[in-house]
Amino acid sequence: MNQPATEIAPTEDQGLQLKVPDQLAEAFTMRPKTFQEAMDFAKFLSQAEIIPKAFRGKPADIMLAMQMGLDVGLNPGQALQNIAIINGRPLMWGDAVLAVCMGSAAFDHSRFHEELPTEETMTATCHAARIGAPPKIRTFSKANAETAKLWGKEGPWQTYPMRMLQMRARSFALRDAFPDILKGIRVREDYIGVPAQQDERVVSNVPDAGVEAPSAAARAKAKVKAKKETAKEDTEFEAIMASIEGATDLEELKKLGEHAREVIKDKTKKTLAREAWSKRRDALTPPEGPAIDEANVVRKFKDAKTQDDFDLASDLMLSLPNKEVAEIARKDAAERLGIE
Repeated sequence: MNQPATEIAPTEDQGLQLKVPDQLAEAFTMRPKTFQEAMDFAKFLSQAEIIPKAFRGKPADIMLAMQMGLDVGLNPGQALQNIAIINGRPLMWGDAVLAVCMGSAAFDHSRFHEELPTEETMTATCHAARIGAPPKIRTFSKANAETAKLWGKEGPWQTYPMRMLQMRARSFALRDAFPDILKGIRVREDYIGVPAQQDERVVSNVPDAGVEAPSAAARAKAKVKAKKETAKEDTEFEAIMASIEGATDLEELKKLGEHAREVIKDKTKKTLAREAWSKRRDALTPPEGPAIDEANVVRKFKDAKTQDDFDLASDLMLSLPNKEVAEIARKDAAERLGIE
């Protein structure tokens, strides 16, 4: 049976496009039609090797990326390759952002223009316009990058600085010209080199689009607050350690251990508290009872079903002269129970 021929058809504003016969286009689709289909599809994709590593085993992130992609006209496969979830925020790579805007009927192809930076100018410029509207002209220079503390930063800003200037200028122009098309999605290149705690303040060099940086007084106040919080944590830690050393019975010691696990966040301090707790427990425990050997500790790790079971086995392990086998069992139990 002869298959329908695939045609190349010209369009008014996009040049030549591949025209696929309807019966072939409808033969297979990767667009879920219901929420359940989307969930099943996301779970299926999360096991695939072809998707970016950041999405593997994360069906929820996959669903979010697919939905964001559909909102701007990308099919699920394109969305997964061009949208990244960084610090809980969906971001789209700059080339995909340009493709989405160019696919809009409002995009004026005749007035889109990018001026690449040179060694002399060190400034990138992008002109983007809607049909019938004035163009948005945005620039990004080496001086802007230095002000934002991006210039020379390890990564693309060090290896491809000119390209990064171009992508910043492009991002600002397209976001200002086509907010209805991009629907608020941000550009991945805008966040390269920006610390996670600062990503809310990624803005363009357009004066009326900026956000003022915290004043020197505000920064000093934040430092004082952080120091006070650290001092409070240290005081609580010292009080807990003193209470552990002064515990008079196992019941009191057990309650102190539960309190320490909830209050102490620092891993080093947690380790110190656990060692002090184990030492005090051994001192309060009567000498009679079964001897603690490595096989017994390994068995307790394998049988552990809760955080308390895991902590008990970890405490017993501290008493062992040889911990190699027990340490392997501890790591397996931690991975199984999802304990850091």
